[in-house]
Amino acid sequence: HWTRSYTEYQLALIALHEERSAEAAAHARAMLRDKRLIGDAFGLGLGLDLLAAAMAALKQGDQSAVASGAGQVFWEMVGHPQRGTPELGPLREDAECAARAQIGNSAYDTTFTLAALTDPFATLTDVLDAD
Repeated sequence: HWTRSYTEYQLALIALHEERSAEAAAHARAMLRDKRLIGDAFGLGLGLDLLAAAMAALKQGDQSAVASGAGQVFWEMVGHPQRGTPELGPLREDAECAARAQIGNSAYDTTFTLAALTDPFATLTDVLDAD
């Protein structure tokens, strides 16, 4: 599962950079399914960041905020948000800006915070079931 999940990560990243957002979301979800099976909090944070970017690109700002909020919880479990992935900073920032533009700052903040305060594994299940 570990090797396949990081293959899905790379495919999601490539799809995002090539503006194939639906494919990126599918690869991010596949990555998340595998990471959940092996309990990889770092990988779950990473995958949720990618899913948030894909959802924002698909004009689903509410789902982007949910994925970002849940991802933040997994990053906190690791001990350092976005640890070892500074190259993805612009991707995260662009996704947040796009999602905020789509649903508004107040709705984004509320949705992000609610996701961050909810059991992250329950939110992860909801995100994966939305597929």
